[in-house]
Amino acid sequence: MKTKSFLFLIVLITGISCKLSNDSPDQIFNTIGLNANKIPSSFERVFKEFRQHKVNGTLQLPTEDGKSMKKATCVEVVKYAYANTFKEDIRRIKNLNSTEEAEPIIKAGIELFEYADEIQNKDFMMIARMIDEGKAMKK
Repeated sequence: MKTKSFLFLIVLITGISCKLSNDSPDQIFNTIGLNANKIPSSFERVFKEFRQHKVNGTLQLPTEDGKSMKKATCVEVVKYAYANTFKEDIRRIKNLNSTEEAEPIIKAGIELFEYADEIQNKDFMMIARMIDEGKAMKK
């Protein structure tokens, strides 16, 4: 009896470690669908808020000790708030083990999060610099 239990345990551990089991549809939805809520529906709104805080002199970040706030540039705020927003989500999506049927969803999720990450790492910094330099926004 002990041998059978031991063999079952070994097979179970091997199956989990080799990812022989697929992630459930709920797990795939939670990893891709729910985390997509992190992507702002309007990037324009984010920068209007940054611009307004810059004008008001209220653009701030926590100090290193986290006990108070200090004035910051828009570039500093963007680096602090958005630098690695989607990196962990991309890693989690890539690590999903799904059925062949769910592969298009996973592929689309990776593309979505990589695109959002690219926007935040390139375009957000460019716009933040423009705000810091006082350049006007065109409509």
